[in-house]
Amino acid sequence: MKQLFQDPKAGTIQVVELPEPALRPGTLLVRNAFSVISPGTERNSVSAARDSYLKTARARPDLVRRVLDTVKKEGVLAAYRKVQAKLSEPQALGYSSAGTVIAVGADTGDYFRVGDKVACCGAGIASHAETICVPVNLAARVPDGVSLEDAAFATLGAISLHGVRQTQPALGERVAVIGCGLLGLFAVQLFRAHGARVAAFDLDPANVARAKELGAEAGLAGGTDDQVQAALAWTEGVGVDAVLVTAASASDAPMVAAAGMCRERARVVALGFVPFGLPREIAYAKELELRISRSYGPGRYDPSFEEKGLDYPIGYVRWTETRNLDAFMESIADKRVVVGPLVTHRFTLDEAPRGYDALVAGGPRPLGMIIRYAEAATAQRPARTEPVKAQSSVGAVSGTIGVGFIGAGAFARAVLIPAFTKSRGIGFERVATAHGLTAFDAQRKFGFASIGTDPDELLRDPKVHLVCILTRHDAHAELVSRALLAGKHVFVEKPLALNDEQLAAVEAAARASGSVLLVGFNRRFAPMSAAVRAAIKDRGPIAMTYRVNAGRLPPGHWLNDAATGGGRIIGEGCHFVDLLSYLTGDAPITSVRARTLGRPRTAAEDVGIELGFSDGSIGQILYTAVGAPGLGKERFEVHAGGVSAVVEDFRSGAIWRGSKKVSLGDAGKGHPEEVAALVAAVAAGGPSPIALDTLLVVTKATFDVHRDLVGSGGA
Repeated sequence: MKQLFQDPKAGTIQVVELPEPALRPGTLLVRNAFSVISPGTERNSVSAARDSYLKTARARPDLVRRVLDTVKKEGVLAAYRKVQAKLSEPQALGYSSAGTVIAVGADTGDYFRVGDKVACCGAGIASHAETICVPVNLAARVPDGVSLEDAAFATLGAISLHGVRQTQPALGERVAVIGCGLLGLFAVQLFRAHGARVAAFDLDPANVARAKELGAEAGLAGGTDDQVQAALAWTEGVGVDAVLVTAASASDAPMVAAAGMCRERARVVALGFVPFGLPREIAYAKELELRISRSYGPGRYDPSFEEKGLDYPIGYVRWTETRNLDAFMESIADKRVVVGPLVTHRFTLDEAPRGYDALVAGGPRPLGMIIRYAEAATAQRPARTEPVKAQSSVGAVSGTIGVGFIGAGAFARAVLIPAFTKSRGIGFERVATAHGLTAFDAQRKFGFASIGTDPDELLRDPKVHLVCILTRHDAHAELVSRALLAGKHVFVEKPLALNDEQLAAVEAAARASGSVLLVGFNRRFAPMSAAVRAAIKDRGPIAMTYRVNAGRLPPGHWLNDAATGGGRIIGEGCHFVDLLSYLTGDAPITSVRARTLGRPRTAAEDVGIELGFSDGSIGQILYTAVGAPGLGKERFEVHAGGVSAVVEDFRSGAIWRGSKKVSLGDAGKGHPEEVAALVAAVAAGGPSPIALDTLLVVTKATFDVHRDLVGSGGA
């Protein structure tokens, strides 16, 4: 299939041939008939990609701060790699489309059927592509009498409708719309449908004229003072009851105009790209109410709603983003909203890059910009081939080791795949990702022979000897088991599993296959870790402390979702349990105790852990999210038999023997060394650089931490 994307490094818009997206549980595959180029959001995205780095830095100081934090914690080189990986990552464009359902995934309920006409929404989902994968709550069936071209505007219509709802219009009220672009022109019609009377304002006389054709009683193209005077004259000096600001402006002029034309205690809703503020002297004198309209409505940015398909009860949340899609399309069906007159440009997918040039060029801004897709030969997606059959282990690999990646996100492309490029005797055979654009980016950067979206194709490939799994955590255990039973050697990023049932399945597959299995516990491979281990070896029981200044995750982050990420201890804390295990020579863990700081209402991010080992060693891990951001992330101390060692962020460290201090060099967290050890093990057919029993014990210890926290009310 073809998809349009933006290359942020080159600042260009391109169309590329990609594999069809994977059908996942809770999703639909939709063959697009039309998609809409957003004249606001996408214009800003394209313009930003073409700006200089300095201009971008001035516009986004929050991103600059994040880069500086990375420099402090991980060093200049690590920060540079992350920034370069992000800057060169291709960006899918588009978030509003309509087409035909060609496949329905598991766990989608019984609402959608193959052949249904649907409108789709979501950045990175309803993209400008021939086929898209859409979670069920981001799709809505198109009513009879609504064309797919009109339905393709449903997302933008839902944005406008949510803004209108935020103003709470009442029958007979007088409202103003400032900004008569596409969203503003939809708003004019929606206000009329609510029984309100409308005045429309814009800097462009042509846009104001369109607004009047669509139902605005009054309107003016002019500056702030002229707009205010016109609104006051229209309301006989009283002022409007509400203002919806849909304009895009770097200045506060639209908000100043909104405040000036309001009556006392009126409502001002900011929907467009404007500074979110009202002039205090006016807002205070009139006791104005300012509201912010966020995207399509309730459910937006909630992973439980958008990704997992958990709907809000209609008795508590009447208008979710999905129901706003439905309502907007019903307004089209009832002829209360018209879309056709607002379409100013139509392109095929191959012609679409010209549309973006028109967006960012000077002169009148386009309104409705449609991409139309060629009619598909069949309405139903071809069935997938049979699942992979169990095979014996590939064993030792003579010659080039074929490497395949399932998942190739930012970490894979910035850290792990580059580490593989330094190893001799490997070849990048295949990469499979849920979205083909990610696989395409990995291929063009690292030279994979083929790309796809179906992991089974990779597992069936006889040229792939080593499978590297870098998906979200909830998919790790199943993919590891399938890859092992398919006869492949396996590397998986941590964690190995999220619960005892998953871990038992992995253990059974690993013992049955005889293949190499390695979890990405890279810190034990770091040069400083090796130096510390050598210094304390055979000196008796070890006392260890590990402080992790992790920083708090944003609310709703997938890592803190127990079902998807496993939480911070299972999902990330396993790294630190493993390093302490390594320092003891992988002595079995015999006791685990854990407590959390305070009484968290969400997933625990501040945890103290005590570990006991069979050789008498003890280890303490303090994992905290409340530390100062300027402090480094990781520090561990080790004491045994008159030897002490301290390592800070794997960038500096020292070992003391009595009064003699030796500084440690060779900074790094061990990724290149980890990959080198893995490649050597695969070439020899085993054993794994980390014994299976150790992988199981370390993983079970994190489960014990979770159970202890649950028992104490801390998770």
